[in-house]
Amino acid sequence: MIQLEFSLKINQVRQKAIVNSGNIDITGKRSIAAYLEGTSDQTFENSGIINVDRTATSVKNDSTVGIYAQNSSTINVKNSGTINVGESSFGIYSLSENGKVETAGSSVINVADKAIGIYKKRWSC
Repeated sequence: MIQLEFSLKINQVRQKAIVNSGNIDITGKRSIAAYLEGTSDQTFENSGIINVDRTATSVKNDSTVGIYAQNSSTINVKNSGTINVGESSFGIYSLSENGKVETAGSSVINVADKAIGIYKKRWSC
């Protein structure tokens, strides 16, 4: 079951912002709660709860992922909510080389065995 509350804001510089303040429960092989890609700059903000179920296979490409950012434009991920990551899964997986992953003081990322809370290519703060 997915309960998702979000708002999409597009301003004059073609920057997109998606905000999750609800609950997302994601399960299944190759499942992704939030998939971000495109040619315009984007921000995904989580202030809700994302529950990422365990990955039932050892094949990396079959992983269950909470937030996935493709390397296409500047994609920023901000977490001030809770991400619960099941066994062998990913909470945040960002390939956006120009984007940032930020966690606020209220951010909670719970990680099970063999799971990864945050993977960021070319980390920038």
